[in-house]
Amino acid sequence: RLHTATLALRMFKKQLENGMAGDAEASFRRVLDEFEAIEQQASDRAKPVSRRTTLVVDDDANESELLAGYLRMSGFDVATAADGADALSYLSQNVCPDLMLLDMIMPRIDGPATVRAVRGNPELRSMKVFAISGSTPAKSGVVEGPCGVDRWFRKPLDPEYLVREIAREFGESACRQAT
Repeated sequence: RLHTATLALRMFKKQLENGMAGDAEASFRRVLDEFEAIEQQASDRAKPVSRRTTLVVDDDANESELLAGYLRMSGFDVATAADGADALSYLSQNVCPDLMLLDMIMPRIDGPATVRAVRGNPELRSMKVFAISGSTPAKSGVVEGPCGVDRWFRKPLDPEYLVREIAREFGESACRQAT
């Protein structure tokens, strides 16, 4: 579009130099149309992308806040919960997030019990559940799939890899920036 606008401007200039006022006026209208289209395209790109909502559930407050901060800077809306009990309370009082990142070893209600409660609730079936744990699925007794967690990530976690995998899971680009 910019190339077309530049050509139209050069044509406009030549037409004016050669005394072709009527043709120059038509070329100038073309230039304005091209710049309007460029402006519209830029405006469409600047519109915020629908942000994925995520609930980070981890009893280590430092880890939870660091991961939540990284996700926010990567374009996610993030809430946090200190354990499975807090997560279930949050889920009962708020709109279901797109994704829950869940530690498996926590006090009060642990990850496996939280997964069972979530998967047993029809209102939460659309939410993806990703386990983030130092343990393995076999040790936790949690299966991967529709009755368990959708994905399993071992600690220590690479947050860049996690964001790429979330984007892949949702069929999106991982290049989104915070808006």
